[in-house]
Amino acid sequence: MPDRQFLFIIGSPRSGTTYLQILLASQPEVATTVELTFFDRYVASWMKWWDREVEALERHQWKHGLPFIWSEAEFHDMLREFLRRGYEKVMERRPDAKYILDKRPPYSLHVESIKKLLPNARFIHLLRDGRDVAASMIAAYRKAGFGAETIEEAAVAWRDFTLGARRAAKFGPDYLEIRYENLVADGPKTLLQV
Repeated sequence: MPDRQFLFIIGSPRSGTTYLQILLASQPEVATTVELTFFDRYVASWMKWWDREVEALERHQWKHGLPFIWSEAEFHDMLREFLRRGYEKVMERRPDAKYILDKRPPYSLHVESIKKLLPNARFIHLLRDGRDVAASMIAAYRKAGFGAETIEEAAVAWRDFTLGARRAAKFGPDYLEIRYENLVADGPKTLLQV
């Protein structure tokens, strides 16, 4: 869907990514839905197995797997077709939307794959103070059964997702980092920046 701009909200869980998604979803030119799991649960696994099979084929350890019949370009075309079909379902809700918004914190760890398969992807990294994220993760774990059980676990998650999301900064103008605290303190100004 080359005529649509892909926007990905990334960052640590409990950093306000859902809040930002809700705010942006109120715009008629934005099509979005629940957290999709395209990249962290599907594409990442397929790409991992592709790399393993390519390595095995090159080392002549075995002769089976998709690299035996497909080129890497054909494999990437298949992944793009999978994504196209999924994102077309999102567009059904707002067929005239200019932007497809996908929000999922684990995508922070897959920015390179996203950019490889969707070259026009842009990333909005919502960064929140790690101490507040940790407190929110622990509260979520106690109330809803997801998040982090300990401060240490929350700190590691915040660090890993934050560093992963910041890798998207190498895409220059396709990366925007905003602070959750600024979004809460001056929402209109921050949203205008987004």
